[in-house]
Amino acid sequence: MSVIVDKNVDVPMRDGVILRADVYRPSDEGQYPVLVQRTPYNKEMWLITASTLDPIRAA
Repeated sequence: MSVIVDKNVDVPMRDGVILRADVYRPSDEGQYPVLVQRTPYNKEMWLITASTLDPIRAA
């Protein structure tokens, strides 16, 4: 199964702040469960937390 990666997707907060997210999802059509990982650190450094959630394996 291949993975589609959407980088820097806008996520508007109630207070008007815009957060940026990277979305990893299967390329196959269908419904899938969602996993959310939030961090106050750089989202590009997911390798540091890869033991918790590897986005490629999760997708």
